Amino acid sequence: MICIAGFPGSEHDYIGKPLVLRKADLPNFHIVLEGTAEDGQSGGPIMDKSGRVVAIVSENNSKQNPKYHTAVIASAPLDYLNEYLRQRGRSALALEEAGTGASRLKIVDRQGSAQVVLSGDSGELELSRQAKTDGTPEISLRGTGNEQSDCLPAFGAWTSSASGTAAVRPFEITGLRFRLQAAANGGHYTKAASCVQNNPVGFTPVDTKATSMVLAEGTIAFEPENTIPFDLRLAWREMPPLSEIRLIDPLLETEAEIEASAASERFFRIDKSGKWQVKLKITAKAEALGNNKADTSAQPLIFLEAR
Repeated sequence: MICIAGFPGSEHDYIGKPLVLRKADLPNFHIVLEGTAEDGQSGGPIMDKSGRVVAIVSENNSKQNPKYHTAVIASAPLDYLNEYLRQRGRSALALEEAGTGASRLKIVDRQGSAQVVLSGDSGELELSRQAKTDGTPEISLRGTGNEQSDCLPAFGAWTSSASGTAAVRPFEITGLRFRLQAAANGGHYTKAASCVQNNPVGFTPVDTKATSMVLAEGTIAFEPENTIPFDLRLAWREMPPLSEIRLIDPLLETEAEIEASAASERFFRIDKSGKWQVKLKITAKAEALGNNKADTSAQPLIFLEAR
């Protein structure tokens, strides 16, 4: 199964049109689709079931009464990409005819959860506030301090605050995407040695702290669907520093532990039948003191692919 992606004609909405492969003319770098593209989709991408661009829509078999479209295989860009990967000691990518790259894994469970924890030196934050997703796809929490100066409460005072947002959603058919945001604003007030007619005497400035921490976890469980062994590609994007990924085999033994950040990928040999699990822990944190602000946001993504 492949898909033509784009915005047909004058449509303003994105449309993905699934089609099957009629014929692959690999020597001439063409494939023939069992169906047609819409007006305006010529030159658009054709993606495989893993979301990779494998061809570009070219032309139909008849301008008057088209029954199928042809497409040019994206081989030249693939050659450049493979040269880039080769120079860095990475595995090359390859195109396959439909039917030869049957799915080797089946997703049997995919879930995530998140928790927002707010803390600080004053007001609501001093008591520590928290919220969990508990089955809901998104949570949001906000808290404030109550900084007040001696003698004149508003004199040299500003209020601390913290907020956090977390969302967890499936990504395509083998992944999870998170949206995490943590923000914090420090606070300030003054302590006075004494008050003379409500005016502070011998005052001391005091900075207060606010902290927002968003904790997220995810699990993707899969089983080999056809033959083993095969290579599992585990890829991630936009991971905050110190994120943790674990691959657990059907005997509940940890095959690999990865300290993930930013974007990267790893390959693992899947050589046992049964349920495998990929477990993920992510932390986004913002902390601010006094006249400072902090804001951390990320949209981490993790997905699997059999190669």
